[in-house]
Amino acid sequence: MKNLKQQAYEMIKDKIIKCEYAPDTMINEEILCRDTGMSRTPIRDAVSRLEQEGLVHIYPKKGIRISKFTFHDVAVLYEARTVLELYAIRNHGDRISREKLEEMIRLFQAEAAENTERTYETDDQFHFLLIESTGNDFFIDLYGRMLNQIHRLRVMNGYNSAANKQRIIQSAREHIAIASNILEGKLEEAVQEMAAHLSASQAAAYSVLAKDNYQSIPLKSADIRQEGKKEEVTEL
Repeated sequence: MKNLKQQAYEMIKDKIIKCEYAPDTMINEEILCRDTGMSRTPIRDAVSRLEQEGLVHIYPKKGIRISKFTFHDVAVLYEARTVLELYAIRNHGDRISREKLEEMIRLFQAEAAENTERTYETDDQFHFLLIESTGNDFFIDLYGRMLNQIHRLRVMNGYNSAANKQRIIQSAREHIAIASNILEGKLEEAVQEMAAHLSASQAAAYSVLAKDNYQSIPLKSADIRQEGKKEEVTEL
């Protein structure tokens, strides 16, 4: 059974990743206690962990700001992804199970145009499979943290927009090409396909920021932003 600190951490993190607490929103302990049904002690521990992961910023005597995205943030995120994922394919691609790669291809073929949210799950599984092939716990932990930010960008972009659906279909084709090249032992070709895929994904992320979507993200409760703006905010 998970302890209260872990439960609080997972609950708050989930709300951040799903943009129930939107990027650049100011919140406080009072909001978090209300939304989780927990006391200040596990909340403070959770928020401290989330700050270490770059998902929030704590301002003593002012409150907690949910980390926002800038073009620089997206640039460094995708720079890290490119370095890590190209390295994984080039140096460890031949260690990936053929059965798993074939399963990924089948999933992308079946789901691309049918269920966008499920396709995102397959997307995450595929990229994580590549990172796991390195057997490097530091890489795996780092990639898990990067996925948190990727999930938030997806929510901001909207799962069901027409433009996003087209990108999902094209992305599935890109994943199939990468996996197929790895299966055939063409690792350099797979590296080039991955580089192009990440470049296209980065461009899509930039388009999200260009829309300035923060204020249009639906929140769980409409008064969160107003509560976070109170002059007297609980100190952490």
